[in-house]
Amino acid sequence: MDLSKVAEWSRQAQVSPANCVILTGVPLDVQDETILEVLNTVKAFGRTKIRGRRGDKEGMSLFVLIETSEQPPNIDVNLNLVNAIDRLVDKCTQGASDPLTYRKLRVFSGVQPVPPGEEDYDSWMEQAAQMIGEWQCAEPVKRQRIVESLKGPAADIVRFLKVSSPVSTAADYLRALDTAYGSTESESDLMVKFGSTYQEPGEKLSTFLYRLDKILHRIFLKGGVRSEDLNRRRMEQVIKGALTTDMVAMRLRVTYSLRDPPNFSELLREVREEENWISARDRPKVGVAAAMAVPQVTSSEKEIDSLKRDMKELSTQVSKLLKIVTAASVPESPSKKTGLVVESDAKVRDAVVKKDHVMPVKPDIFCYKCGEDGHTRRECTGEENLRKVNQKLIKQSRMAGNSRGVL
Repeated sequence: MDLSKVAEWSRQAQVSPANCVILTGVPLDVQDETILEVLNTVKAFGRTKIRGRRGDKEGMSLFVLIETSEQPPNIDVNLNLVNAIDRLVDKCTQGASDPLTYRKLRVFSGVQPVPPGEEDYDSWMEQAAQMIGEWQCAEPVKRQRIVESLKGPAADIVRFLKVSSPVSTAADYLRALDTAYGSTESESDLMVKFGSTYQEPGEKLSTFLYRLDKILHRIFLKGGVRSEDLNRRRMEQVIKGALTTDMVAMRLRVTYSLRDPPNFSELLREVREEENWISARDRPKVGVAAAMAVPQVTSSEKEIDSLKRDMKELSTQVSKLLKIVTAASVPESPSKKTGLVVESDAKVRDAVVKKDHVMPVKPDIFCYKCGEDGHTRRECTGEENLRKVNQKLIKQSRMAGNSRGVL
């Protein structure tokens, strides 16, 4: 870059030429923090600021405009300093990278229908959007891991972006893929949808959180929210959209203003642990209610067994009574039998007239099904009443025992 272009660039950036340094041959993937870390070790510069970046003609390296607080001496700030920056980048990349067992992204090509062994776009994007926030590594490594998971048309899209914009980040890669394969909803439409998403009755808070985060990541891919604001936006909508009766949401409302909002993984783990604790606490109540219902069933069964025993005992007593009555009413001759029948009819008529004053000597006729007087079981059309029949039979048994001729 010649001096005229340097002067024009410094004038556009409103930097004094006396306090301006141009770094040449800077690698494309070097971050501003790394450059400033190296420059601040050069005491002759004082405090430094990066005021601009420009690519070279080949698109293989960068020019970086640096503003210094001190006027730099006449020294050669060129490839030697850039090499030092490059070495520092390598060192930072190795120190901050994840272990070799990091979670890799699945393969995505953008081909329809989805080939065997590959992921569809929505599943792949959900994983990728989460991973770039969790990978503990430098930006170049994140970009490399995304590229490694792509092939076919999807890999071409990222390659075209890298050529047109060498300083693209991993998030820029995801946005380019979302433009090609994602939803056509605009950023404003997604923001309205996100703000009107609420927890449904009967829905767990963890399920609502997962549904809400999917919309938030789509907004992030559209450039509607910065990565550093994701946790705050997520927590605000969880507090706003959760049901007022949800116990887990009530606790979050009390504590969320007292701490920094956690990321998605931490918040989801916290919510699920709270839900499991509430579920375990309420489980014994169900057991107590079931235990209280058992004696009611047992009591009913005992009552049925008692009635069966009473019926068996009554049947035995009836058999004995019939034998006694038969033995006592055997006639000696036909003439005597006729007299007994006439006498018996007269006694029945007298008993009907004086039923309110005199108790009958012999048992009355009653139904062994419903317990009512005046008909037999064969003629009965009423409902069965075992208790009433029981009472009648006991009463007859006592009366028969007090009659003459009964031992």
